[in-house]
Amino acid sequence: MDPMRIRAVIGALAVVTLSLFPTAVQAVDYDFASVDSSGTALPELGATVPSVNTSGTIAFAALAFDPAANSSGYVVFRGDGVQLMPLLNLTDVLGVGSPSPLVINDAGALAVHYSLGTEAAVVRINADGSFVVLARADQRGSAPYLEFAAAISMNAAGEVVALATNPDATSSIVRFDDGGIARSSPALVSLSSPTINDVGVVAFTA
Repeated sequence: MDPMRIRAVIGALAVVTLSLFPTAVQAVDYDFASVDSSGTALPELGATVPSVNTSGTIAFAALAFDPAANSSGYVVFRGDGVQLMPLLNLTDVLGVGSPSPLVINDAGALAVHYSLGTEAAVVRINADGSFVVLARADQRGSAPYLEFAAAISMNAAGEVVALATNPDATSSIVRFDDGGIARSSPALVSLSSPTINDVGVVAFTA
């Protein structure tokens, strides 16, 4: 999609940087940088909650209208507070669906859970805009998993972890680059969505 042809249907989003005074007794000042704004009211589920990395780069997905195709789709955007760039049209490459909030690491890579009705996909988007579908789920049983929890986590190396429901209705903590980490059992129940740190340690509750 031509970036000049994209009109994002999003409300005001802002990256916030925090300036702290050296003493705790003074008030806190905030600097606000507007990433993008529109006079159009935000439609329901029009934009995901933005994610930000340690350098202040933000990422989110929003409904965007393509005049050439005369249609709207969910587009992943990345911005540094000065320039907002479209990276990937999820609707074009995956089909009509809806994304959960993205995660972004310090290298600028992104990951997203994308729901397509009874199906879902977990996608990693590299800093250059290329992407890979890490895994698919289908509640009708045609994929290795029935579904994924919407909350996913990614570390600096781009390793992505998620909570998955298996075909036998058990749950697994999955690191998609090297397989499952934990599986529910009588001794391990009610698994939460996991997080992963930069050395590959995965944490979750059970």
